[in-house]
Amino acid sequence: MKNRQTMEKDKKSAVLTMAGAAIMVVLTATKVVPSSSIAGYSVFVGIAFFFIVEAAAKTPGAGSGLRFHTIVEDMKKPGVIAWVLLPSVSGIVTLVVGDLIFSGEFAAHVMGRTGPILTFDKTALLIGQVIIAAFGEEIAYRGFFLGKGMKIFPFWLCAVVSSAVFAAGHIAPGDIGLVAYDVAAVFIDSLIFSVIYHKSGNCVISTLSHILGNAVSLAAVFLFFKSKERVIKNDGGVRMNKITCVCLGVRNMEKAIRFYRDGLGYKTDCKENDPPVCFFNTPGTKFELFPLDLLAKDIDPDHPPKIGDGFGGITLAYNVESREEVDKTIELVKRAGGVIVKEPQEVFWGGYHAYFNDPVHQIE
Repeated sequence: MKNRQTMEKDKKSAVLTMAGAAIMVVLTATKVVPSSSIAGYSVFVGIAFFFIVEAAAKTPGAGSGLRFHTIVEDMKKPGVIAWVLLPSVSGIVTLVVGDLIFSGEFAAHVMGRTGPILTFDKTALLIGQVIIAAFGEEIAYRGFFLGKGMKIFPFWLCAVVSSAVFAAGHIAPGDIGLVAYDVAAVFIDSLIFSVIYHKSGNCVISTLSHILGNAVSLAAVFLFFKSKERVIKNDGGVRMNKITCVCLGVRNMEKAIRFYRDGLGYKTDCKENDPPVCFFNTPGTKFELFPLDLLAKDIDPDHPPKIGDGFGGITLAYNVESREEVDKTIELVKRAGGVIVKEPQEVFWGGYHAYFNDPVHQIE
């Protein structure tokens, strides 16, 4: 039988757990407000309450949900390794199926969702961000929401509710079918992380699985799904059939963003008022704002075109899958009588692009 002191600690821990979980749910619910940017703070709340509850319950090191000294021992527990590897497999399957269902748009949606928090053009920084993000989410959602919640409610109830909140926190603007598919995939991965925590009792183990799964998924995006659209082959030749993105060069980014985002309601992950570039999550063809002077320099760094000199401040982007298809598309343009403004070449962000004139507007 529990003594009075233990019962008081349990009661205090339960109250703190319910309070912390409620705050996380409320913060995540702000995702429904497009202009709100506080949903991400739910992770910090979860981390804080994890340590608050452990301190209030005076949880011993061996009973903590965050243990580094037992990693090897916990990995050896029945079924843990198989579950740890599962998110890596599910990540690839999700991308492949998503690519087939949404014609290449799913990878672009994932890149757009993660773009504001990950630095894709700096590998070392990207690795650090992936590790820190996964570690924080696992402490908040598995260590706290699930782990502490299991002391009050059944495991599967805590797993489903915490995973639903976790998935809701990953909602990003976009086509409803695309968003639903993305959120469902995140929910399933969260359930897997919940099982890992339940089996190991250690959110460090679920963190390792989370990091591995994210790394494999990001690698798959870069290697196989980076382009948003495909070049369609017809009778053995290359044919262009879609516009991937409309880029509008603007002289005042802050004024343009306030007009399109705040005034007209275009959905975007851009929270700043003067970012270096801003993509809007429009269904199908994407819409982009880019500083006019930088757009001109992107076309020709040495001799930037001027407005009215064959350059209207607007470019149309057509994305393909590989360097070879870029080259083939440019050859098609040449045969069709287009003017190549910028020959195919590598760019600083890791891509390979070219510009041509139709001859009135620029196409990348």
